[in-house]
Amino acid sequence: NPQSQAGKLTSLLARAKPEQKACLLRVLSIVGGQAALPAVRAATSDANGQVSDAAIRALCSWKTADAAPDLLALAKTSSEPSRKTAALQGYINLVRDDSLSTAQRLAMCKQAAELIVRNEDKKLLLGALGTVPSVEALAMAMGHLDNEATRAEAGFAAVAISEKIVDQNPKQVTEALQKVLQTTDNKNVIRTAKQTLQKARKGAGR
Repeated sequence: NPQSQAGKLTSLLARAKPEQKACLLRVLSIVGGQAALPAVRAATSDANGQVSDAAIRALCSWKTADAAPDLLALAKTSSEPSRKTAALQGYINLVRDDSLSTAQRLAMCKQAAELIVRNEDKKLLLGALGTVPSVEALAMAMGHLDNEATRAEAGFAAVAISEKIVDQNPKQVTEALQKVLQTTDNKNVIRTAKQTLQKARKGAGR
């Protein structure tokens, strides 16, 4: 029982030495759940740097979206660039949590987009956007198509989103994929884009 495991681990955490706390925090990140998260959250502000670092790492590797608000807050407010980057990346990875609605995942992508500076993180966001079946997600992906550093990832994301929304949004998909085909030389992207474009044109009555 993960909740029972988390309860036992958090009780051990309270009386453990710093190096033991670091190990316990790693295990708590694997166990996850509502019982584990408050203990990890509290440890992120521990006076001992070893403990707080371990807690940050645990939070950034969390598998479920209940940690998203904590990661977003860290990404916004941490004074340490490495922690800000790790928290932002952890936050973006949570967009893939299947328990989230499309609206929730899109909102998370928008929040992340406001904080992103590095091309590496833009690429990570585009990977997450590719899982969001939304016209707005498609528009966000297309916004990165003109950036040479993110063009390939933007093309992949646009095609992945288009496959999911083509039946409901043939016009928007047609416009997007025509642009993707003008900018990519990736054979897989070209093949899938052409197949989806054909479907979109049929749906639009063209």
